[in-house]
Amino acid sequence: MAECKEIMYFDLRTVHDHFDRSLLDEDDIDIRAYLEAYNELYKFFQLMGSVFSFVSSDLKQKIEILQGLIDKDQENYVTVKKMIEYEKENNLLRKSDFVNGARTLLRLHRGLDFISEFLRQLGELSDSDNTSTCCKDAYNKTLAKHHPWLIRKAAIVAMYTMPSREMLFKKVCGDNVQKNVDVLPKMLEITSHTNLSTVIAQLANLLGFPEYVLIYDPSFYGAPSIVPFTTSILEASKKLSSISIPNEQKTQHFYKFETRIQGYS
Repeated sequence: MAECKEIMYFDLRTVHDHFDRSLLDEDDIDIRAYLEAYNELYKFFQLMGSVFSFVSSDLKQKIEILQGLIDKDQENYVTVKKMIEYEKENNLLRKSDFVNGARTLLRLHRGLDFISEFLRQLGELSDSDNTSTCCKDAYNKTLAKHHPWLIRKAAIVAMYTMPSREMLFKKVCGDNVQKNVDVLPKMLEITSHTNLSTVIAQLANLLGFPEYVLIYDPSFYGAPSIVPFTTSILEASKKLSSISIPNEQKTQHFYKFETRIQGYS
């Protein structure tokens, strides 16, 4: 008799712990631990079924590309800074026949943008609330701008079938719903960590993508965080002018942001 395959549910604690281990000193990130967190996020999209197939397939592809680079060259693909240095020195960032790790990692991060925003909004719902509205809002704020029209429309239509928050959590978390709800704030906090935000912003700047800017948002766990550049430029600009922070901190975190605003306008 064939053995029954055990259902492996999504665990936010696993995501949190891997991201936490990935954060190194001097604003660096351990790539292996970072990918382990994404492997758990991939499980979330798989458990959601066809609604998120457009995300899960892309996520899997990016994870496999980065894992392949690590397997072939463990010395240079151990941390993000080491990877950037290696690919920059060897002119791999613009090489047409090479899928570089820097660009792949930046694109992989888009999935984290989406799920973080989606989970943040889920945390504000009651169990009986439908999740389709917050899912569409999270998608439009993050992934939508990277997808062609046909995929955007198909994704939005699929989201109309989203269940209530209670049913969604049971589907992806099994009997560990409350455990995941309890750890949600910590997971959101670790994904907004300064190290993670800074490295991703550096990747975008290195590759010439005006995609993310680093802003200081004291309402979000008191830590600098990144926002999508193309969709949040006006909001981020207003926020930057309205908050009060030490000049040295502003110089450290906002110099490139202010320069980009001037160049963008």
